Amino acid sequence: MDFSGRAVLNANNSRADRLWTAAFPNINTASGVIKNAAAVGSISPALVAEARFFRAFDYFMLVQTFGGVPLDLGAGELEFNTNAIRTSVRNTVPEVYTKAVFPDLLQAITDLPATPRVIGGVTKTLARLYLAKAT
Repeated sequence: MDFSGRAVLNANNSRADRLWTAAFPNINTASGVIKNAAAVGSISPALVAEARFFRAFDYFMLVQTFGGVPLDLGAGELEFNTNAIRTSVRNTVPEVYTKAVFPDLLQAITDLPATPRVIGGVTKTLARLYLAKAT
């Protein structure tokens, strides 16, 4: 969802809630893949890199739309959470970039393949493009 050029977001000109409600489950799922890949043993580094890319992408979209957003979903910053919580603490914009977006994109660039695993899949080039966009 691209909210660029929408002026000041409000309930009359956007559905920003769609991004908010979709991004955090995606982030948590990516965190679960990243955390548990080694234990499973059959998940390739390229798939973990895809999870890192998508977690960075979701955080990038959130921070561009809402400013600072929570990095702790209930189990610690950037940790996979299995317990529902009703509270959160908003991190600052620089914290979101330096703790989530940049490290995940840099690791994704290292581990992603140059050619996609599937048609339209994530590649080093895509991760580099989002890193350039985020800087």
